[in-house]
Amino acid sequence: MPIIRPMSELRNKTKEIREICKSVDEPVFLTHNGHGHLVIMSIDHYEQQLAKNGSAKKLAQGQAYFDKGGQGHSHAETIKGLRARARGR
Repeated sequence: MPIIRPMSELRNKTKEIREICKSVDEPVFLTHNGHGHLVIMSIDHYEQQLAKNGSAKKLAQGQAYFDKGGQGHSHAETIKGLRARARGR
């Protein structure tokens, strides 16, 4: 369920808004005159969102590569290569 607060609460209840952002790990939507105006969130939540977006982008790039006929490696080949890199070979 989205958390929606009026913009005035950011000014008048900054500590409360900050605690909401930290405790629920979701963005808080701020409205101005009944319309969406800003979104605020904790840094941790923001970094999680960036990581998710980066992973989704890489998956989409990989899918596009295969859709164009690109070749890849099997799971076993990938694991073998990762183990070799971890051992320094």
